[in-house]
Amino acid sequence: MTHPFAEERPTSAGVQELMACRLAAELADGEVMVVGGVSLIPMAAGLLAQQTHAPNLTLVTGSGAVNPRPKALVPSGADEAYLSTAEALIDIQDVFDHTEKGTFDVICLGGMQVDRYGNINLTVVDAGPSRGLVRGPGLVNVGITMTVGRTMLCVTEHRTRTMVPSVDFASGAGRRRPDGTPYPARKGGGPSLCITPLAVLDFDERDQMRVASVHPGVAPEEVRERTGFPLAIHDAGEPTPTPSPEILDVLRRRVDPTGWLSR
Repeated sequence: MTHPFAEERPTSAGVQELMACRLAAELADGEVMVVGGVSLIPMAAGLLAQQTHAPNLTLVTGSGAVNPRPKALVPSGADEAYLSTAEALIDIQDVFDHTEKGTFDVICLGGMQVDRYGNINLTVVDAGPSRGLVRGPGLVNVGITMTVGRTMLCVTEHRTRTMVPSVDFASGAGRRRPDGTPYPARKGGGPSLCITPLAVLDFDERDQMRVASVHPGVAPEEVRERTGFPLAIHDAGEPTPTPSPEILDVLRRRVDPTGWLSR
């Protein structure tokens, strides 16, 4: 039975659907991917990649579910729908062990703040005199951003208060420290891209973010205006590729039949 909301979706991809498809395209067959539990978009990307070009991708949720086969997306990565349909379950000690061994190829993370070098803040933000300190969910396994092959960032709000020159607290490592100095030796090179509701950002030779592409209907200057640090624009800010009808059909029919990404 089709969910009533799913029937209302337009023929073209919505912003969150576009973001999920773009992230999925970055995943390779045979990789091991870790996703957190806050945003639906990285989970949708992993499940979509498994359903299309990367059937041998291993997907691990923050709650320890390995290769879940849910009937639909749910808001939390720790939901019973992911745990009860998983091929296997691992506990937090297993996650730490695999982190130290460098087992994980890619992780997708968000942030209350993201800076020009891709450092993320999930811990605490100084919201000013009127609000004081705002506590975030934190990042349990901070070492994973140093040992994972690469990090993809997925930010669901693109504003100057989110995209900041320097994070208030570095919960996860970017390509350089917030002050621009190098991090010590690591397995991977840090974040490879950051996707937001406005654009896809990658990194230049100085390890600083730049605009790689802008989503349909978004001007490069709008991305600059809503970012708290200077942004170069690569190749004049080409448009983010839209998913093919076939890919969008798989996303909506097999991954997100209830239309969570369109809400």
